[in-house]
Amino acid sequence: MRVSGLPREKVAELSSWLAERIEELIEERWGERVELVEVRVDVSEEWPHVVKAEVNVRLRYPQKGMGEELDRILEVAFREFMRKASEEGLEPVG
Repeated sequence: MRVSGLPREKVAELSSWLAERIEELIEERWGERVELVEVRVDVSEEWPHVVKAEVNVRLRYPQKGMGEELDRILEVAFREFMRKASEEGLEPVG
């Protein structure tokens, strides 16, 4: 996602919130089955800033369709991120 309108430091702060929210949504979805959650959110140095998330999830019991569910979780998290960020003055680009 490409964004502008805020300094990189503020985007980075909001990205930390995004990482926490992604982990929260994963825990809500799979609960005790989650063995490992790794979430990395990067913000590019150049303008407009690019916000990218990488997620690694390991469940105790593999589940068919997990990739699609994880995609939905990321969509929800990024929508919430944009809503929260737009309140701060952030705008999506492109």
